[in-house]
Amino acid sequence: MAGEKIRVAVVMGGVSTEHDISIQSGKNVCNNLPADKFIIKPVMITLENRWLLYPGWLEGEFEVMPESVEEINAGQALVSLLDDLVEVAFLALHGPGGEDGVIQGFFETAGIAHTGSSVLGNAIGMDKIVSKRIMAQVGIPTPPFLVARSRELIENLSDFVSKCEESFGYPCVAKVGNQGSSHNMGIAADRSELTSLLKAIAEAGDHALVEEFIRGRELTCAVIDRPGARTPEALPPTELVPLTSDFFDFHAKYTPGATDEITPARISEEETQRVQELALRCHSELRCGGMSRTDMMMRDDEIFVLEINTIPGMTNTSLLPQAAAAVGIDFSELLEMEVMWALEGRGR
Repeated sequence: MAGEKIRVAVVMGGVSTEHDISIQSGKNVCNNLPADKFIIKPVMITLENRWLLYPGWLEGEFEVMPESVEEINAGQALVSLLDDLVEVAFLALHGPGGEDGVIQGFFETAGIAHTGSSVLGNAIGMDKIVSKRIMAQVGIPTPPFLVARSRELIENLSDFVSKCEESFGYPCVAKVGNQGSSHNMGIAADRSELTSLLKAIAEAGDHALVEEFIRGRELTCAVIDRPGARTPEALPPTELVPLTSDFFDFHAKYTPGATDEITPARISEEETQRVQELALRCHSELRCGGMSRTDMMMRDDEIFVLEINTIPGMTNTSLLPQAAAAVGIDFSELLEMEVMWALEGRGR
């Protein structure tokens, strides 16, 4: 049945708060990888870290895992994937456990290629604190920030709030150091709001990152590695204009019609070039590969990098596919490029 087609496991779900979004991404990947070049095995990881493997190879479109499929552990799943001679794991996972280097190391240890960045690139990109410290060290402009460990928040919350007030004033942005899709993030307008945000972060046992709020245009710029190319390529930037939210939060990201996503962004040619150069620098300095998407704010003529996404979404509202389409790369072609780049083993 397989012939010379490449065997791809599309891994989705996962243990993070972005489980449902990951499933949307995974379905899109399953249903758009060119059927004449790839055979596909959907793989779903539950919130309890149990694995569900599609029986045989996918025929037609993937919607849900058959009810007859039994949950197994990760070791059993890996043995099954190796027995099926899977060549590439297309990682459609987001958040901790999927975008932080853990699953990448799992597949690299087994000798199965995977899409996206290496263990190191994902680990750096997922940790907003580490990535911002690297950006500051190498001269990539990023908003001034302060960091507090969860214990510090519990024991000296008032002191840390005072430090933030002295450094940034209000409004300021508080976020968890290692989450994605704007979970546990908020813009604090006063001491009471900042204290509430930090208490929630501390109660979850997470570290907090508080940074200056940059008021201006919200931009994002994707970077891809084409198979066989020596250097990565920055795609046209996208301007994000949330219609019902104060910033590009979870609702604005994943609700159709909640945000105007304008590609290419309504900025000058010179500004476009600067945005793309920053996205390429972040992709390189933070050790990314295959694909990434860097979020920025532009205030007057200043551009600030907020964070990088090492596994951008592949849903119907996701930004990377939109940016690729703007330069004539359709979704199926984009997915094929990612698989072929993974097989090259570049960056690992």
